[in-house]
Amino acid sequence: MEVLVAFILILVLLFCTGAQMSIIIAVILGALSLVNLLILVFFVCCMILLAGAERKTAVFSKIDKNEHMRFDCAYYLVDGEEYRNAFPCEVALRKKLYIPEKQVTVRLVKKKNIVFDANAFTTTIAGTAFFAALMVISANGLFNYFT
Repeated sequence: MEVLVAFILILVLLFCTGAQMSIIIAVILGALSLVNLLILVFFVCCMILLAGAERKTAVFSKIDKNEHMRFDCAYYLVDGEEYRNAFPCEVALRKKLYIPEKQVTVRLVKKKNIVFDANAFTTTIAGTAFFAALMVISANGLFNYFT
C-alpha cells in the first residue's frame, strides 16, 4: 500500500512540475513492467523449487493459519510428517479441492518444508507462462514507445 501511495505522489509531482506527458507515460509503463518482472521472478523461483521437488503421495490433513502468512494454508501428511502447501488455500472451492483423508499427489520440497499440491502446481505453471508473456509484451511496448 505504501508503494502505491509513493507512486501516486511521484505522478502528482511530475504533473505539478510540468513534465511532458511522454515522461509520465514512460514512468507508468516502467513501473508496471517492474511489477510484472517481480511477479515473474517469484513464479520462476517456484518453478526452480518444483524442479528439485520429489513426487510423493500425501493425505490432506487440515486447513489452518500459517505463522508466515495471513492466509489459511492447507496441510498434508507425507510419510507421517505434516507439511504446509506452498500457496494459500482456495476459498471458493475449498470443499471440492480439500477433501479430508483423501490421497493426492504432491511435490515435496524438503529444504523448505513445503509441498505443492495440484492447485499450486497449476498456478505456478500458468503464472510463469502468463507473466513471461506479459513481460515480453510490456518490454516490446516500452521498446516501441521509445523508438
